[in-house]
Amino acid sequence: MAGYKLTTGSPALGAGVVAAEAGGRDYFGAVVPRADGKVNIGADNGSGVAAKVYGSLREAFNNVGISNDLNPKAGGISKSGRSFSGQALEAAGIKYPSATVGGVVFDWPQRYYGFPDNVKAAGQKIAVSGSGTKLAFLGAATFGTQSGAGVVNYTDGTSSGFTLSFGDFWAATAIPGNTQAAFMAYHNKPPTTYNNAATGRDEQDVRLWSTSVALDPGKTVASVTLPDVGGPLATAGIHVFAMEIA
Repeated sequence: MAGYKLTTGSPALGAGVVAAEAGGRDYFGAVVPRADGKVNIGADNGSGVAAKVYGSLREAFNNVGISNDLNPKAGGISKSGRSFSGQALEAAGIKYPSATVGGVVFDWPQRYYGFPDNVKAAGQKIAVSGSGTKLAFLGAATFGTQSGAGVVNYTDGTSSGFTLSFGDFWAATAIPGNTQAAFMAYHNKPPTTYNNAATGRDEQDVRLWSTSVALDPGKTVASVTLPDVGGPLATAGIHVFAMEIA
């Protein structure tokens, strides 16, 4: 439950009001209101904890965006439960254990489909180690083109901002800065009357995109903070499937 405590910088810190007859302590036992008289929104009335640093992108996976053709209900990067087909991705060259796109070799740990396989970007801080000229991404947006501000943190204590933009997985053409990483002639969706009710296959073509942002080649990267884009997992946002220094 400690993972639900507010982090420093959260807009919910000090933004609440005391609820009538709610008691004098929060879920974690902290006094409400605090000594400074402030009250947070939610069940945590602390002063904020340091944001979690994930050990890898895989550790931060929080969404299922790839499904097996035999189980199309397992995924969902949209409210309607649409997902990339694992088999179609494999046919396009994106498969375990690595995928080469634009000269960059990406770790691709998604060996089994129907499990968390991407990060819906929401400000997660990911530990990354290495030096290079660019930070490359494989991903896609939902509900149109999406962009957000991220941060590269270096081992010398400095940092630099970047903008991560992805076109929609449904889009037929790449937005500026994106290139097509994989084309798939179909995708999966829970079976309905609007697609193949027997298999869940939807004949609409979809795409996985690649993009990159510049790094300072003279410095070593310590971590990357992803943009905070959109809301809950199935709503508009950016889905990052892989990230590599090149």
